[in-house]
Amino acid sequence: MVELKLKKTKNWLLNRLGSFMAGLSMGVGIITILCSLNAINLNPKQYVYVDIEKVIESVNKSLSEQTQTNKISEEEVRSKLTFAKHRFDSLLKNYADENNAIIFSTTKVIAGASNATEYFINQTLVGIK
Repeated sequence: MVELKLKKTKNWLLNRLGSFMAGLSMGVGIITILCSLNAINLNPKQYVYVDIEKVIESVNKSLSEQTQTNKISEEEVRSKLTFAKHRFDSLLKNYADENNAIIFSTTKVIAGASNATEYFINQTLVGIK
C-alpha cells in the first residue's frame, strides 16, 4: 500500500516537473523570439548631441597654443590635425556602437537628448596635447 502511494506520488511529481519544464522552455522560446523581433527592447537607443563646431574650435585652440608655446612646425600641426580628425571619427563610431546611440550634430532636435560634446572634446584632445 505504501509502495503504491510512493509510486503514485513519484509519477505525479514527474508529471508536474515535465509540465513545468515544457512551460519554461516555451516561455524562454517566446522571449527569445520577441527579443529577436525587437518587440522587447533590452538595449534601447540613446540620442546624443555633439556640437562639432565646438570640438573643432577646441582642437584649433589647442594647436594654436602649442604653436605659440612650443614652436611646433606646420607639418606637426597638420599631422596632429589629421590625427584629431581620425580620432574623432573613431570616437563617434565606438561611442555609437558601445552605447547603442544615435549621434547628431544639429541643435538638440530630440527632447531629452544628452549633450556629449565635452566628452568628445576631451577624448579628441588626448592625442594631440
